[in-house]
Amino acid sequence: MPFDGYAHPEHWRVNPFQIMAARYGTSDTGSCAPEIRQYLLVMHDQIEMSFANIQSQIDRTALGGGTLHKGAPEAFLKHLHKLRGTPDHLYSAFK
Repeated sequence: MPFDGYAHPEHWRVNPFQIMAARYGTSDTGSCAPEIRQYLLVMHDQIEMSFANIQSQIDRTALGGGTLHKGAPEAFLKHLHKLRGTPDHLYSAFK
């Protein structure tokens, strides 16, 4: 962990602040603020949908008290859960 690579159809890691710096770094702050706000809202929604999808997969495969996720998938899910419970991590906003 952390998983770093490609997960179809996109790269797993998204760096919204690097993207925004490249896109708006030379723009006047006042003129791009509404676009930045909209971009951050879209990114927030995508993260929430990802967590909801992951939780749905966990719930489906954990029927009967066990799990179908062993090895790397199980380690990834535990790592993700730990990050969501860490107060100073960005993912803590998505509990």
